[in-house]
Amino acid sequence: FFSLIDVWYIICSLFGFLRKRRLKMENFIKQNKAYFLIALLLIVISILALVTYYSTRIITIKTVEGHQQRIVSEAAKTVELWLSQHLRIVQATAEAVQQIPIGNNPDTLRFLQMAMMAGNFSDVYIGLKDGTMIDGANWTPPEGYDPRIRPWYKTAVQANQIAFTTPYVDMTTNKYVIAIVKPLVVADAFVGVISSDIILDTLKQNVMNVKIGISGYSFIIDSQGTVLIHPDESLLMTTKIQEADPSLESVLTHFDAAELGSYSYRYQGEEKILSYHKLTNSDWYLCTTVLKEEAHELAKNTALLFAMD
Repeated sequence: FFSLIDVWYIICSLFGFLRKRRLKMENFIKQNKAYFLIALLLIVISILALVTYYSTRIITIKTVEGHQQRIVSEAAKTVELWLSQHLRIVQATAEAVQQIPIGNNPDTLRFLQMAMMAGNFSDVYIGLKDGTMIDGANWTPPEGYDPRIRPWYKTAVQANQIAFTTPYVDMTTNKYVIAIVKPLVVADAFVGVISSDIILDTLKQNVMNVKIGISGYSFIIDSQGTVLIHPDESLLMTTKIQEADPSLESVLTHFDAAELGSYSYRYQGEEKILSYHKLTNSDWYLCTTVLKEEAHELAKNTALLFAMD
């Protein structure tokens, strides 16, 4: 067994060793204090740089999306104004013909022809519930033609109010048209449907000519993604946008979440941004699409203009 002197010696030696280690550590810290501070400073700077990068990136994305959404909103206002003007013409014409005997007579035809001129419609016509066809453009239906089975007639009956049809091929012009349709009611009884045709080319020329950078363009789809109006006419009514481009598969989810928004996607190896705005009183969405690089450039140029002002 150790004597008390041995134990005391061991304890003193241990304390001496620990004291020397502490002194060495203190000296090391004093000698390398500057390095510790520099390392700490570098860590803080790195964290701040990372936060700044992500904050700037988020701000940039929001700025670009906001700019594109302003473009699509202005385009949507133009389309809505143009369509509402035509709606009012059809509404007024319907109210007028409901006040006279409706038939293939001069008074009815005069109202239809006046509407054609006022709205630049390709045709304005009436289908009566007995199958009679009254055409403002003096078009003679082929043998066996029944207006009651045509898309425009069915749409009006189903909607039971003024409405738009989806695009269909018009038998008069053999071109894609959309029709503004309205049920005709006389003495609280349904008597037929009035319809007016707008050739899609007219709509595209007047309100769908939005220029977005170099590659950008606008188009209209419905809530299911069906292409209604598009620069590529081969897509009309035959293609859903999410099927034509799988990277747009979840875009309809965005439609459900908000009536105005943006969606980033990749098409043929290029980053693009799609912005959309739901058109009032319809399930149609006006969309714009442009290369993301161009969208950034457009937003930057706009910001510079505001800064100069």
